[in-house]
Amino acid sequence: MTLKDTATVRAYHNDRIERFGVEASEALGWKGQDSQQQRFQDVAGLADFCGHTVLDVGCGHGDLYDFLKGQGDIQYTGIDNIEAFLE
Repeated sequence: MTLKDTATVRAYHNDRIERFGVEASEALGWKGQDSQQQRFQDVAGLADFCGHTVLDVGCGHGDLYDFLKGQGDIQYTGIDNIEAFLE
């Protein structure tokens, strides 16, 4: 990812944080919480994550972890470049 790409992503999320609030699914780029949950269900249907390690790049609030931990024991690491999401 170039410096320009990083700046573009940050500007996008900062705008959405201002519009929807930092805790909203929309701040992460989702249309809403329902679309976020549907995507998580789609991802969970790809494999059995129980007993495995998941690296979530661009994790936002770490909502995928909350979803997957209900499916069983996983090792989860989330990283994001938007500090407000990680707080």
